[in-house]
Order: sequence, then structure tokens, then C-alpha cells
Amino acid sequence: MTAPPPLPPVATGKRKWDEDSTPNPPPTSPNRNKAQAHGHGFGVIAKTALRSDKGKEQNTRPAKKRREHVPCQPPTVREGGKTTRLSVEWVIERRIVWEGNRSREIVKVVSGFADQVEGTTREVNPHWTADRPTPPPCASLNCAIPITIAAFPNVALPEATILGNVRKEVADELRKNHSEYLALVPIGAGNKIYENARELTSAAADLINAIANDDSQYTVAAPVREGEPPHGARFAKPFAMILRRPSEELRRKLLGAKTLAFRTQGKGYAFTATTISPEGKSWVVCNYRGSPVTEETSRMAEALKAIGNQVTATAGLRTLANRILKDENIGHTAEERIQVAIAGLSLIFVDRLDENGRSDPVWQLHGRPLTSNGRSNKEWLRAIRRIDFFMDATTVLEQDKRPVSCVWCKSEIHTSPFCPIPQVKDWLGPPVSQEALTPEPRDTRTSREGKRGPKKGSKSKGKGKGN
Repeated sequence: MTAPPPLPPVATGKRKWDEDSTPNPPPTSPNRNKAQAHGHGFGVIAKTALRSDKGKEQNTRPAKKRREHVPCQPPTVREGGKTTRLSVEWVIERRIVWEGNRSREIVKVVSGFADQVEGTTREVNPHWTADRPTPPPCASLNCAIPITIAAFPNVALPEATILGNVRKEVADELRKNHSEYLALVPIGAGNKIYENARELTSAAADLINAIANDDSQYTVAAPVREGEPPHGARFAKPFAMILRRPSEELRRKLLGAKTLAFRTQGKGYAFTATTISPEGKSWVVCNYRGSPVTEETSRMAEALKAIGNQVTATAGLRTLANRILKDENIGHTAEERIQVAIAGLSLIFVDRLDENGRSDPVWQLHGRPLTSNGRSNKEWLRAIRRIDFFMDATTVLEQDKRPVSCVWCKSEIHTSPFCPIPQVKDWLGPPVSQEALTPEPRDTRTSREGKRGPKKGSKSKGKGKGN
């Protein structure tokens, strides 16, 4: 009888390919290997250290350098062999300025630091002069037509006042070749006065030719209007007559005299001569009204100091001033630039009347334009006007959005009843009313703006109506 075949060995709990003696373990799928590597369901076969830096066994990246704060370095002033370092400080000072023969008290930010910042300008406020103009500039004019010999105040007119509502083609020419023209703004200029434009321009040309006295025949052109004025308006734009190609000597005489008031053929006329500057920006920032407003310069100084402190401490204003002045190549740091921004600030008292004839004065904030770029300048003004300035914990400066303006001389720093020009001694110009007249609203818009008529051939039909 043959022996039975041997039984297979009993399994010991180990797979054959797990033993060290097995030379060729069966292959496994890629998914199995991936799962094993991440420890999902099959246990961890081998732990692999993850590299903290791709391509390198150890993190050898250089540490990121921290940006160091660079403090503002005050400029120095060298006097002889001594060098003095200026501190980043500013003060409020009371000043007396002149508008013709009339003085006015103002308060102003004075900063020796800002004056030394590289690239800063020393431009002064064009609305007044630091010294009394004596003798009057027009006293030296040799003119056969009787004129008023007086020291007239400055009338600083921005480009928007001179070229507002002027025909586009004409305005483009005046901007492009502004050095070849002078603007002549009559007292009381507006749509009403130009109803008889021929008489006005002829009288102005006669006076100019008498002043020039050089055998030249200058002509004066009335403004070319872009759009019709609002209904019932009297002082709507455009304002300026145009003198073409005056000689250098005539230009100097007219700009030196500022305002010319004269009488010819029994009738009085007056106009202000000014340049046409495309880069000219207004120095007026905004107006404040309410109980704090007073003529006392001590209270005005408190208000201006509070404004200056809050401007320098407001992050948004610092960032904006830094960007604008950096484009103008002024200063090297944000601190220098914000100091330059407040260095031109000043505050004046403006008397005015409300609709009922009662006193309603305002404080008017002035500031040197940071840039000649129109868009950036408007951005800065909007940012300032959006801030509520506090004199103390309980007193806020309430902003008045109504502009201060004069219908007679178009100035931005006084109202019509207080216009100083017709009040000079020996006034020969036209009589002016003492009413509290204000410029017409919408006087810079044309009659076509905001109006959209129905298309030709289309008729609207109401709901539910039959044909």
C-alpha cells in the first residue's frame, strides 16, 4: 500500500512574500503604493521627511528683511560756519495783508521746515499783497481819458471763471496761446451787460489805445458764448472780453493797474485785466459757518491750529499728499510732504448777509494748490472738504457749501454788498447796487445740459391706451 501524499504546510499568519527569504515579492498597483505612503488602510511602510523647501533637504532660504522705518531728517540751515537743524514744527501767526488801501487781518501757518524742503515753491496767495501799494500803479499811466487813480485790490480769477461757458473752439485757442492774449473782465460782467456788447468793447478799445499811445489799433472782442444762460439770469457766464496780442509794455501797464475805471461820453466803465493761465488754480479750499465764526484772530488761530493738526494726523490725507507731491518732485518722505501741504494754509473772516439781510459771516480756508494737475487738485480739495474739523471736544467747524462770490468783480473772498472796488475814492466806473445779489445758479451750465428730448418719429403711449 502506497503512502499518502504529504499535506501542505499550515499557514503561520504570514504571507510568503513578507518573509525575508522571498526574493521576488509580487508587484503592487500604483494606487496601493500611494495609499500606503499616506497611511490609508495599509499601515505606514516608511516615513519620509517632507522637504520644507522645494529641491533642498533643509530650509536654506534667506530670511526676509524687515523694512526699517526711516525717520524724516530735518533740513539744516548753514549760517557762516554754524549749521542749525530745523525741527519739524509749525506755528500760527497773525498777519496784516492789503487789498488795495484796505487792510485785513488773517492767520497763517508758518513752517520754517516746509520752506526748506527740496522742490517746494514760495508762491504767495494772489488774493492780497503783503505791503500797501503806494503810490497807486495807475498813477504813472499817461492817458487822455479820465481814469480813477487808486490802489485797487487784487482780483485773482481762476481759469474756470475766465473761460467758463466760452465756445469750445475759442477756449482751446486761448489755452493754447494764452501768452498772446489778455482777459478783460468788466465790473458786473454777465449775460445782461453783453446785450450791448458793441458799446462796451468799443469803450474798452478806446481806453487801451489811449494808454498804449504807440500808433497801434488794438481791438477788444466780446466773449463767444457756448450755451444760452438760464431764464431770467443777469450775471451768467461767460465774463471776459479778450484783448489780442498786446505789446509787452501795454501788458505790463494793464496788469500793474489791475482795475481800470474810466468815463467816456458821459458814461462810466470799468474792467479788471488778468492773464489767461491754464494752470491757474483757486486758493480757496472751503468755508465754515456757525457759532465759532468771529473776527477775533485768537479764535481764528485756534481753528487753524486744529485744522493743521488734524490734517497732519489723518492717514488718508497723508497718503494723498505724499502721492501728489511725489509726482511734483517735492520732498523725499511722507512727513516732508504733509508739512508742505499745510504750510500754505490760512484762514480769513468773510462778512456776508443771508436772504433776510442778517449777518451770516464765514471763515474761509485758503491753501496753496499742491499741483497744477486739475484732477489731482480736485481730489485733494474733495478729501479736505469731507473731514469734520473739531476746535475742541464739543465745537465742530460746520462747512458751508455755498461759495463766496461777488457779482461785480467776480472775487472769491468777499460778497457783492462788500465789494471794495466801487468804494475807492474818485470812482469813475458804473454805479453798483448794494443789494445782496448772488450769482445765478447753474451759470456754468449750458441750456442743453440735462435735457434729452424724445427721438424723432417716436411717440410714447400710455399703458392700456388704444391706438
